[in-house]
Amino acid sequence: MALHGRSDALMFVLSAFMYMIMYHASIALCASVSISATLGSNMVLQRAPKAARIWGWADVGATVTVTFNGSPYQATVDAYTNCRVILPPTPAGGPYTIVVSSPGAQSITLSKQY
Repeated sequence: MALHGRSDALMFVLSAFMYMIMYHASIALCASVSISATLGSNMVLQRAPKAARIWGWADVGATVTVTFNGSPYQATVDAYTNCRVILPPTPAGGPYTIVVSSPGAQSITLSKQY
């Protein structure tokens, strides 16, 4: 009977361990990043001397990278899921592409930025 009790305890521990692995894997797969609906492709960016801002939401503590004109700019998501990246003042030109990404999330591409 004692052997059977140990077997049940081992199964319980293994089940709990597997649950933890599956739970954490599902969190990694559900990572997300989104941007404000006011931002999109075919946009005219704020011109120098002002800076353009890209803002949105992602998982708390995640790092969001905005790649603009070949350079990456990063922000850490705050406790309220907000993130904001300020791009450097840029003279008129383009078209540029902006890519917003976060580890484990699908990237968002904004094309034809002028």
